[in-house]
Amino acid sequence: MRALAAADNESDAYPALLATLGESLGATGGGMWLPVARATLRRAYAWGTPPETPGDGVSFEVPRIGVMSFAADLEPDESLRATLDSLGLLMSHFAERCRAQHAVAANVAEAEERERVLRHLATEQAALRRVATAIATESDPRDAFSVVTEEVGRLLRAPSANMIRFNDDETATVLARWHDTDIAVHEVGATVSLGGDSVSARVYRSGAPARVDSYDDLEGELAASLRALGHHSAVAGPIFLEGRLWGAVIVSGGAGEPFAAGAERRITNFAELAGQALANAQAREDLAASRARIVQAGDAERRRLERNLHDGAQQRLVSLALMLRLAARRHPEDIDLVRAGEELGHALTELRELARGIHPAVLSERGLEPAVRAVADRAPIPVALSVDLEERLPDPVEAAAYYVVAEALTNVAKYAHATGVTVGVERADGLALIVVRDDGVGGAAAGRGSGLRGLADRVEALGGRLEIDSPLGAGTTVRAEIPVAAG
Repeated sequence: MRALAAADNESDAYPALLATLGESLGATGGGMWLPVARATLRRAYAWGTPPETPGDGVSFEVPRIGVMSFAADLEPDESLRATLDSLGLLMSHFAERCRAQHAVAANVAEAEERERVLRHLATEQAALRRVATAIATESDPRDAFSVVTEEVGRLLRAPSANMIRFNDDETATVLARWHDTDIAVHEVGATVSLGGDSVSARVYRSGAPARVDSYDDLEGELAASLRALGHHSAVAGPIFLEGRLWGAVIVSGGAGEPFAAGAERRITNFAELAGQALANAQAREDLAASRARIVQAGDAERRRLERNLHDGAQQRLVSLALMLRLAARRHPEDIDLVRAGEELGHALTELRELARGIHPAVLSERGLEPAVRAVADRAPIPVALSVDLEERLPDPVEAAAYYVVAEALTNVAKYAHATGVTVGVERADGLALIVVRDDGVGGAAAGRGSGLRGLADRVEALGGRLEIDSPLGAGTTVRAEIPVAAG
């Protein structure tokens, strides 16, 4: 009884019970036989020198729990049989309790494991969502890369993580890095060799996820460098752009156990998002380049059309006007001839205005300041103009700046009811800055009318931005920033 009471499980109870009962019975040995199949028992525990050979099976109808047998020169009486029957019942209850406890513990452990897996999955999904959000909102892929490296490093509980781009000469450039400890990492912009063996080299050569559980015995410049920095293990996932291997996301571990199984799959999910960030950036660049080409082609066509009007139809009309003027002087009594000359003058004025609206010749010939000054001089309200440019801007930027000023002044004249306007144009920090501010009624918006919307499209096509601040009753400010490099 005490053997059962002192034991927590069957493995502890049965050997102690065999010894206690065997000694009480004066037996030389005994064994505990447990069922292993239908109608089959096998000895699981032995004490002393049992008569049976260890491992031999005994086939008969399997009892509820098992059989405990002893080698003893003893004829059991009714009292002993009753005692053994009572003990068997207690052992049966003990075994059932132990097995029930084991089943409960197993169920608890299984539930805890499921919870752990779900918790890790939720953590991973949350990290992936944060990365996806960064990719969708960040226009600069380098910002998204920083988010990717930090999230994957934290998820895999790595002391450091980085992202590299593969070069054509078996080297790689570090594009982003993150570290949560004092472990040293390569600087952003550093170039590392892919010769020898390393997790980066394995991805570079296979185009597949890779791991290194220990850098201790690996050869090569990069492996030696990583050992010196305190890196002992790593896992990496490949980044693809348009189906071609582009780079890798890498997490590195310090001293201790290597990364758990499945780390390659998890890091690959983040590498795929990094590839999407690259694809998004490439698509934005292609779209911006396409828009810029469209704008530049439109400006070139405007200049061509303006030159054709100036050199063709406009020159012919000027010659005709001179001929009519000369004829009217010779025949002053011919009223129709005088009227024809006047109408031709009006037509010539309208044609010049049309040509100026298509593309001002002064902009191409003399630059931005004379062109916007001409626009300011024609405005029906006073314009304070300030142009601070040491040299001419590139043609596309110059054209965009001109049309911002021209459209803004046109809107002021039509809608603002202003008493004055200030126009400023300058170049600073690689940007052409254009500001047109009036003291009118305000209430303008880029979404209203095709003029301001078209200006915004033109400016954005060059990588710039157009802002309109127009509170009711407080005037309107139109501000454009255009990268000079866009030209």
